[in-house]
Amino acid sequence: MTQNTKGRQNTSEKKEKKGDFGYFQSEKKRKLIITAILFAVPLFIFFTSWIYFKTRMTIWTVVTVVGCLPACKSLVGLIMILKCRPMDRKLYEQIREHQGELDMAYEKYMTF
Repeated sequence: MTQNTKGRQNTSEKKEKKGDFGYFQSEKKRKLIITAILFAVPLFIFFTSWIYFKTRMTIWTVVTVVGCLPACKSLVGLIMILKCRPMDRKLYEQIREHQGELDMAYEKYMTF
């Protein structure tokens, strides 16, 4: 990682790209955090309105259900990335020794 003029690390080099070694691990963490946030917001709205109005029969329940749709889509993506197995570090090191000037892609997943 490089440092910018103010001494902070450059975050653009920190993110793993598709095909880089360690992509699956970083993607699992990222998708888990996003999914948790996407579920937390509608559930917070639901429980807050339930406590405030003392009933679930409000428009906020509908807002919560509709708000859970993006979270469910994100959950499907999380489940799919959890099924991917990361590359073994020893195998990565072995391949990297012979890489030379070739462009390599180590961790990718294909959908058909």
